[in-house]
Amino acid sequence: MIAHQIHTSPDVFLIRVPFKNFATNETNCYVVRSEGEALVIDVGAPSDDGFEILKNGLAELALDPARTSFFVTHTHLDHIGLLDRIAQPFQKVYLTAREHHVMRLSQVSDWLDMIGDRMVAEGCPDTYGEIARRAHEGDVFDESRHDVALVYPGDALQVGELSLRVVDTAGHTPGHASLYEPESGLLFGGDHILFKLSPGIEFLPGYDDALAQYFSSLQRVRSIHPVALLHSHGPLRKGVRDRIDYLSAHHRERLHEALRNITAHPGMTGEETVRSLTWNVPHDAWEDIDIRQRRYISSEGIVYLSYLRASHAVAREMKDGVARYYPNR
Repeated sequence: MIAHQIHTSPDVFLIRVPFKNFATNETNCYVVRSEGEALVIDVGAPSDDGFEILKNGLAELALDPARTSFFVTHTHLDHIGLLDRIAQPFQKVYLTAREHHVMRLSQVSDWLDMIGDRMVAEGCPDTYGEIARRAHEGDVFDESRHDVALVYPGDALQVGELSLRVVDTAGHTPGHASLYEPESGLLFGGDHILFKLSPGIEFLPGYDDALAQYFSSLQRVRSIHPVALLHSHGPLRKGVRDRIDYLSAHHRERLHEALRNITAHPGMTGEETVRSLTWNVPHDAWEDIDIRQRRYISSEGIVYLSYLRASHAVAREMKDGVARYYPNR
């Protein structure tokens, strides 16, 4: 069996779609079924192997295509990559209006240029901009092929007798959303809370509050008291509230570390500050890290620096075209 039943009342099935990345090997995609209707939550990365696995897994469940729809937690390649191949034009595809806006921005050349320009201004190599461009150009599906329905936090998606509530879980992406089924306490969380790794938070133009949004959405989920978290990468585990507390503390410790280092070495560039932080990667030297991962780490570092600036802990000054950071005393 490809589709594994992991819950009854409601019926929930897990299909693992392969996705080889730095810390992950697959995307956990879910199917919720009730009264002859079904909702597929995320579809995985684009590959022929992944397509066959997802197609065969859905076929095992004998779903009625006319009564099956799709929900996208966020528009990263490993969550929407198979949508154009698996979803038929008459099937609804739900995603948040904010995430839809970001997906459209990711196809705008000037917006992509702004990512590279900001990274260069922080002292990063020019090549980071092109790496970011290539990454974001893949974070899209063909809207013309789908019946797209935009949703907002608090909306309810009806699947048979089930009502799944859209929960704002912004941070990993600006419009990231989860689905909560209150009767069972199940939360379909996408990449908002993971056990295998800490979800990345990337700098995107116009969204300098990404980390503040993430802190808020972590507490929002904590207040829901989900019974079980059905996340997108790695084995399913218990202990959602403990993991939320860990992730909050993890990011706050990194903020404190950045402030300590800037205080000890005022005038560091953004990239120098990023490289001074403790990152959970299996490499001793910065240069040993894959350049694509270095780019993403540097992008997350900019998010930390933006948070420190917004909280007036540090000041940013441009000198010779490069940003330098100083503690506010």
